[in-house]
Amino acid sequence: MINKFNYQDKSFKEKLIDRLKNPSFIYYDVRNLFKTTPAEVLVAGSLGLILGTGIMYHSEKAKEKMIPTPFSEIGQLERDAKYNHSFLPPINHFLPSASDTYSKVAEAWNKSFLYTFHGDHSKQFAKELDIKMNLEKNIYTYQLSDLLKVLPERAKAAKEELKDFKEGSDNLKKISNHFENSWNRSFWEDSHQNCISSTDSEGNITTYCYTVCDEYHYRWDYYPEFGEAASKSLDYLLKKYPEMEYKNKIKLPSQTNAEGEYAAETSFLKKLKQKDNPKASLKKEDYLWSATLWYNGSTFRTNIPFISSGWRDINKISNEWRYAKKTSKSQTADTPCVHVSDPYEYTIAMNGAEKTKEIYKSIDEIFTGIDYAEVNAPLLEKKIKNYISIELDNVKGDSKKEKKEIIDIAKNIYSKNIKKGVDVSPFKVINVVLGGFVGTLGLGLIGFGYNWVDDKYKLVEKFEKIVGIGKK
Repeated sequence: MINKFNYQDKSFKEKLIDRLKNPSFIYYDVRNLFKTTPAEVLVAGSLGLILGTGIMYHSEKAKEKMIPTPFSEIGQLERDAKYNHSFLPPINHFLPSASDTYSKVAEAWNKSFLYTFHGDHSKQFAKELDIKMNLEKNIYTYQLSDLLKVLPERAKAAKEELKDFKEGSDNLKKISNHFENSWNRSFWEDSHQNCISSTDSEGNITTYCYTVCDEYHYRWDYYPEFGEAASKSLDYLLKKYPEMEYKNKIKLPSQTNAEGEYAAETSFLKKLKQKDNPKASLKKEDYLWSATLWYNGSTFRTNIPFISSGWRDINKISNEWRYAKKTSKSQTADTPCVHVSDPYEYTIAMNGAEKTKEIYKSIDEIFTGIDYAEVNAPLLEKKIKNYISIELDNVKGDSKKEKKEIIDIAKNIYSKNIKKGVDVSPFKVINVVLGGFVGTLGLGLIGFGYNWVDDKYKLVEKFEKIVGIGKK
């Protein structure tokens, strides 16, 4: 039996010796901790955090072993064009090339995990990349090495085709700055402090102070040189480009083929189709949807309608500002703490600044993706060759670094040009965090429930009596 008085007087060293001699003392320590504190809630919650986070982390990591591969059917596109005696516009050639560059790297990535039964997949990834680079010439229209060589050329051709958009963007940046600099808005408030004192029954004085508004002051300063520059520059741009539309017709593949269908089905298409209906079967339109994501999900396809409609908006703003600038002048307003509307002229200028900024950013997003592919395709080719040499030919080098950069560059080529395509980075940190939260909450509530039931029904004491342990 434990003598509590003597036990509490013992030093830490003596307590430790007692536990080494009699490990059952540890049971009593834990028992007393749970009886006197809600420790079971903390323990259960911590266990839930570990389990929830761990389970979701491994679940998310598993997704990285099978990333989506939506093939574009670029070979079918070229055959269709030849059959119909038509041509593929440069952007029509560039986008599926960018998509397939990523997809071939991603397919090699997926297969390397599939064919690695245990251990690191790096060597198998190098083997699969070697096949994609050098051994698919007689199977597909393009092997990976072909795509990496033509992608920079097609990127340049696409930029040349869209040069009017680029010129429009460059001009809109200057115009937006002119609009922003044409006005300066300032606001300040006059106020004073009011204080109230109160005395309680014991004579203690409490003072509470608060701010009271006296007057609002507004000032709008107009700078005519910038207002005039915005008007002239916008009028000149709209005279040269009354509208900003993409005139060529984008061509889509007339059909899909077995290789692309298999890659899409095994990596993501079947899972996506059966998300709501596990028994759903894939149809022709499902494969065509996958084979046209390079266009329907592209940054180009997404942004062009916004750019075209925005161009019509700035035509209207141009006309409004041409008249508003004539009555624009610096002015002030003082009000008894009541907000006032901005002057009409100021509002038009700020609308012009905002709308022109939205349009040029939308255009720049298209060119950012094309530029990235042009610059990084040769780099990707170099890194793939280095990686294959390191893994398969025992050349010295940082295999881990090269592998990471290969998959990252390939994903970026895709996501920067096809922003509404497949999710190339399925690992989601938020899911891991949510898993930890749910685990903590779930087991924490169980721990809380156990604590309440034990306090009410003395379960531990009853158990101890049954097995013959506890206080004597």
